[in-house]
Amino acid sequence: MQQGQPKPTTTTTTTQSSQLFHIGTEIATLDQLQDLVGATSCGAIATFLGTTRDTFAVDGVDKQVTRLEYEAYTEMAVKQIQAIAQTTRSKWPDIVHIAVHHRIGVVPAGEASIAIAVSSPHRKAALHSVEFLIDEVKRIAPIWKKEVYSDGTSNWKQNCC
Repeated sequence: MQQGQPKPTTTTTTTQSSQLFHIGTEIATLDQLQDLVGATSCGAIATFLGTTRDTFAVDGVDKQVTRLEYEAYTEMAVKQIQAIAQTTRSKWPDIVHIAVHHRIGVVPAGEASIAIAVSSPHRKAALHSVEFLIDEVKRIAPIWKKEVYSDGTSNWKQNCC
């Protein structure tokens, strides 16, 4: 590669004004996200970790979930998450950093599928914004999940908050 030319990129991570968004087969840990969003001007870092639970009611009957399988329109999902982050910033303007990571592919029971971290000078903005972010990502982002059950059946789940 010649000097002065940008490095080619194969990642689905984007950074925009102190915000990090990533969609891929692996995501950062909460500790890594805390390091990413931390700032000395912030007295709060709020996080959310969404994990695959091992049971889900289907037609009133609990079924054993072995894994979730996520698919996404990745480029559009990142753009949607960026837009959600901008809306979040307009609602809580003192937020300093936002990070949202979402897995695609197979996510076994007990493993994380989404991680969110927000830093702000005060806790209320961080806490409220994390709830807003997860609800909006689930509602808007083109990311779909299929629950796979121990009996071999599966069910595509509708996005909702």
